[in-house]
Amino acid sequence: SLCDWSSDVCSSDLAYSATDEAMFVAIATLAAPRIASALAERDCAAAVDTLAREQAEHRERERQLREERLESLGQFAGGIAHDFNNLLAAILGNIALARNEAEPAILLAEAESACHRAQSLTKQLQAIARGIAPELKVGDLGALAREAIQFALRGSRLAAQFDIAPDLAPALFDAGQLTQVFHNLALNAVQAAPKGGVLRVTARNVMDARPPQIEIRCHDDGPGVPVESRSRIFDPYFTTKPGGSGLGLASSFWVMRGHGGSIELDPTPQNGACFILRLPASKQRPEPAAKAPPSADRKSTRLNSSHTVISYA
Repeated sequence: SLCDWSSDVCSSDLAYSATDEAMFVAIATLAAPRIASALAERDCAAAVDTLAREQAEHRERERQLREERLESLGQFAGGIAHDFNNLLAAILGNIALARNEAEPAILLAEAESACHRAQSLTKQLQAIARGIAPELKVGDLGALAREAIQFALRGSRLAAQFDIAPDLAPALFDAGQLTQVFHNLALNAVQAAPKGGVLRVTARNVMDARPPQIEIRCHDDGPGVPVESRSRIFDPYFTTKPGGSGLGLASSFWVMRGHGGSIELDPTPQNGACFILRLPASKQRPEPAAKAPPSADRKSTRLNSSHTVISYA
């Protein structure tokens, strides 16, 4: 120890003169800057190495992001070209056949239907590209989710279970746009579980958020989203399901964003896929619902598809 060393020095009759002490001070004074400089040089070299490594990693990340953007753009352009090519083929084919028909009404109706599908596709692409401003009105988001999802699941093997808080706060939303969002999520669940299952829908207030929010979860019984695909599920024309368009989740993402809300995939469920929608709660109260018009006024005409000559798939 230091005490033992001092004792040994004293017992060995070693003594330092004032000249020795002055020399020690001079050596230390000369050595200190050199030691500090060596340490600083070492730290500087380490910092340069770290900076060079981080710059290389940053360039690699930029390269990967650029490739992913180009891949997404190519997929997007290819999807648009494919869809519009099919629509134009249906329109032109039915018009060409109608020229030789004495009663071309059915064929022209098919061509008109393809035009409407093209118009719908254009609206979805507009929502993705630059967004469509929502017409916000205060309403009951839970009731809208229930009605839209139940309608979308008609004729499927998927059942819906709803757990909506009775004190769910009102929200400002465009009913038409959010109906399409819930329709997309229901269709996504049907495609994920073609043999049937349950789509569980919960709606809760999140009042400790700033601002207070409404959270809706849609949890299906399907196989879930593969880990490697989770970062791309909201990319246009990206889909993991046969027959999927790849536009439903993409357009839903931008609709929710246009409402000041969000939609995301919950990474925690072990089974199925769970999508979480959040919208700001509103302090306004919804207006009383207007009476529904007579059923006769809501009657719609459906063409007999057995006469279809060329249709869009």
